[in-house]
Amino acid sequence: MDNTVRTKRSGLIAMLDSTNTQVTNIFKLQKDAAAHVTQRLVFITNSIKKGTPVGSNYFAMWDDLADDIKNTFVGEVPNTKPKSRGRSVQQLDPNTREIIETHPSIAEVVAKFKMSPQTVRDVAAKDTLYKGFYWKMV
Repeated sequence: MDNTVRTKRSGLIAMLDSTNTQVTNIFKLQKDAAAHVTQRLVFITNSIKKGTPVGSNYFAMWDDLADDIKNTFVGEVPNTKPKSRGRSVQQLDPNTREIIETHPSIAEVVAKFKMSPQTVRDVAAKDTLYKGFYWKMV
């Protein structure tokens, strides 16, 4: 029985040249890299895992590359900031009501301040001081 644990790797995918020393392109998804070189996704995945070439290119996770190899990329590195599907939540100073921080989602507030999503919505709607702050949905 195979006891290996499968883990999903996420992050930018770097396409390297045939010498495996220069980044020629960057993709947000492995399937985008596969479409670019008109190959099946499994070949990109194997190239990342095993260091095997796909045609005349190699593929690697951007975060796994050495800085000197990253610096060979000419162009703009794509933004990887996760998109929030929900509403932002502002954390307000209890005295001045000035914005201390804007959180991109209720989920972030829940995780950071150990409160339920319903509590976040309730204290924002009722303008109630909670956990030392006022909260506002935006």
